[in-house]
Amino acid sequence: MTIATTTLASTEGRLLARMSALWAGFVLAVALCTVWGVGAGLRWGEFGADSGRAALVPAGVLILLGHLAASRDDRSGAAEFTGTLPAPPRRRALALLAFIPVAGAAGALIEGVELAVLRPSGRPDLWLLAVPVLIPMIGAVLGIAAGLWWPATPAGPLTLFAAAALLATLPVLGSNPDGLAWRLFPVVLETTPGGTGRHVVYLVAVLAALVGAALARHWRRWAPVVVVVGIITAVVAVRR
Repeated sequence: MTIATTTLASTEGRLLARMSALWAGFVLAVALCTVWGVGAGLRWGEFGADSGRAALVPAGVLILLGHLAASRDDRSGAAEFTGTLPAPPRRRALALLAFIPVAGAAGALIEGVELAVLRPSGRPDLWLLAVPVLIPMIGAVLGIAAGLWWPATPAGPLTLFAAAALLATLPVLGSNPDGLAWRLFPVVLETTPGGTGRHVVYLVAVLAALVGAALARHWRRWAPVVVVVGIITAVVAVRR
């Protein structure tokens, strides 16, 4: 079972890495961050905000790609074919988590190119570097969870629209970095002492909760525990 799942996961990861849509998001993210940050005197806090906002582009692409991959079993005529496969649905769902490291690698590569182009000044914040890597990972898992629980064709675009609407609303509701809306926003818009580390913990907790939500489609016992632990950790990180 482990070998079969590993093989499936490797195949899913290679398929994602070869998709032109992911690389289109790569180019667009680098271009946006470069346009936003070009000029003299770009500091690390400003670069973190620009790079984080640019990372939302591949995250949106990964929501759609994750949903398409997770819902392929429910497409017209696919059930008859997938029913003959040796891998059961739960194993195929577990293999889809290979999207997470591929999305993280894409986010790290995007950020590396942005760093090479913009070269921000000042003391680097290592916690801030993790944010643009985690955001595409969260987008990929969100798409997979939506595809497993709601495999209908319109669900992918609707999930992307709902996520975009929520993210667009949060900075409007918050008036300062201490507000709850700014803390919930995935991008660090303004750095505070010790705040970036707690923000990374918050993003990791959200990622874990979404992984649990996706796997709860086939594992009804322990996956909800992961969701609860992730939510509690995220709440504690935001409150602190």
